[in-house]
Amino acid sequence: MAEGLGLVRSALHVPLSHLVEEGLVVVRSAHVIGGGRRRRSVHHLTKEGRQALDRLQPPPEEAVKEGSWFGEQAPQGPAHGRSDDVGEVQGLLHEHGAVALTGLAGIGKSTVARGVAEAWRSEGKTVRWVTVDRYAALSDLATALSGVSTFLDDRSASEWLDQRPSTDLVVLDGCEHMHALHASAVWNASAARSKGANWLLVGRAPLQSPESIPRHVLGPLNREAAMHILGDIDDAETVLSRLGGHPLALQLHRPGLTLPDDAEDIETFVTQAVLADLADDEAAAVNELALLPFAVSGDDLHHAEAIADLDERALLLWWTTGGLHLHALVRHVRLDTMDEAERQALAHQAMKHWSTHSSPIAPLLVMHHRLMAGEGGLGEEASNLLAAGMDGLGRLSAVLEDALARAPADERERLLGVAADVAVRRGEVERARGYLDGMTTPDAAALSAVLRLEGRADEADALLVDAIRDSNALRPRIALITARIEDRLPEQQEDVDELLAHLDAMDPATLPLEERRTALLASGLLRFSVLVLGQRMQAATELLADLAVTDALPTANVTDLRWRHAIANDPLNSTLTEGLAQHLNGRDDLRAQALRMSLLERMVHEGHEGATAAAAEHLPQQAQTLPERRLAARHATCLARLTEDASRRTKLLHAAALHRHAGSSRAAAALVNEAHALRGA
Repeated sequence: MAEGLGLVRSALHVPLSHLVEEGLVVVRSAHVIGGGRRRRSVHHLTKEGRQALDRLQPPPEEAVKEGSWFGEQAPQGPAHGRSDDVGEVQGLLHEHGAVALTGLAGIGKSTVARGVAEAWRSEGKTVRWVTVDRYAALSDLATALSGVSTFLDDRSASEWLDQRPSTDLVVLDGCEHMHALHASAVWNASAARSKGANWLLVGRAPLQSPESIPRHVLGPLNREAAMHILGDIDDAETVLSRLGGHPLALQLHRPGLTLPDDAEDIETFVTQAVLADLADDEAAAVNELALLPFAVSGDDLHHAEAIADLDERALLLWWTTGGLHLHALVRHVRLDTMDEAERQALAHQAMKHWSTHSSPIAPLLVMHHRLMAGEGGLGEEASNLLAAGMDGLGRLSAVLEDALARAPADERERLLGVAADVAVRRGEVERARGYLDGMTTPDAAALSAVLRLEGRADEADALLVDAIRDSNALRPRIALITARIEDRLPEQQEDVDELLAHLDAMDPATLPLEERRTALLASGLLRFSVLVLGQRMQAATELLADLAVTDALPTANVTDLRWRHAIANDPLNSTLTEGLAQHLNGRDDLRAQALRMSLLERMVHEGHEGATAAAAEHLPQQAQTLPERRLAARHATCLARLTEDASRRTKLLHAAALHRHAGSSRAAAALVNEAHALRGA
């Protein structure tokens, strides 16, 4: 209610108590979804309260057809005293197409940005909002901004952003958190617009945004707006004189807190008054939240029972899409006041919590806290995370970059190898080569991936076979199984037993606990793919049920796996084709493209009458990464096999060339043989 009215929470105590006394409102204790484990006080209108509300005449409102809002959305509420700032930012957007909004921590940048975004949407236009976190790449941000597609590399993300129309407003909040590894791609995307989307870049000063983008620097609230936010409280004048027009400081104020001597000393107020006033469980929850790199659900926290109290103190920012985090000023102040020993101890506690958690983001959080604790050994964990099919490879690449910056010499080889593999999968071949050049003995899995990009698939396979023979490590075995799964035509199933034997030889139980979970998930996903390829559907069904109940995969990924199972197993009729089309409606990410391609391959194989139309409907994009190249090769194979005239042979040879380009030499050889058989027919 306070956020909706734009007031401090203490301003509601007196009027709420009055409503309770009058019998218009009743208070009860209840759990709140995503708000931790402790019960909260929830206010409800009584029957008399609803009758009183019905007698009130709401002010007339003009009917507005609002546009769409994708991504995160902060709680609604008026931006008192910020109409001039909102207007100035709107003017700069209209003139330049992009604006950087900056100022001190807690000064109200997100509030002003929200005001601009809401005005934009009220004109029937589209808002796309995302908060930049410590590790997010452009691909991660574009995934959130899209709302439907998952981007695995920055190039495809940049192309999608460049295609947004001028009716779109792209808001990047929290730009000060941007990782140095990803900053250039994000800034280039914002500055490269032509007649496309408008951009609003929001971040704490000093903000390193492109010089070509004009800035609006936000100052404190004027006296009238600050007094309105404080509401009818005792000593409002004194509070205002000591806290000035800093909106977050006004929100954090509670009766009895020690006020600073100087209105400029807001950080001291947060340290010596706000944080010093916390109970032990509240302080523990603040410490836990301060170390997190991005928003999480309150229910997932170790100190979830204290979330209600932190919310009462206005320390948290909630998103309608789920998740919460500390206000940036509070997090900044708390981290600044931690010494290294305290930080490491807290990070160890967090590692222990997240290493046993079932959330899909848990493995990345374990790696993050291991970094914070100054621990090594991240190479194997990152390798397992990569093999488990993690979507956020941009975030993983940033974690690895941080790990390399502080890794001892004996751990650099492993980290460089995984970092190179991640770079290859994100289409960053030059970066991958840089990592490999830094190794004494180049990593077999990463080097094999580079060799495949260069069309040297036989050398890549030989390299992995040698690595498996010389080591018990899971990484080269996973890489070989993955390559074998991907290097085939739909009808090639003769090596399924061999692949299952490789999977049986993997023993994740030998790994540390925090690595074991992701290794088991990787093994399960690979086994599922092999079982589906081999048409062993009963075993695939049982494995899918196991994967679904572990909570180790996001629900969307599990649903995609169910559709992959259906494509291989269900009758090829309108129920399947229309159902998949509805499931993938609006999506153009790699998983969606792969599902469409699997269905198309089955339609071609079974001579379905709709195969030609389906092949023309979803053409592959320009291929740069290995997965994109494989999709293009599979699509070309379908087109060739749908061709019935004399050009079929030429198209088969073209498809073979694309398979070689994707590192799929086995599939290429089979297509060449198929083409040669036509010549002799």
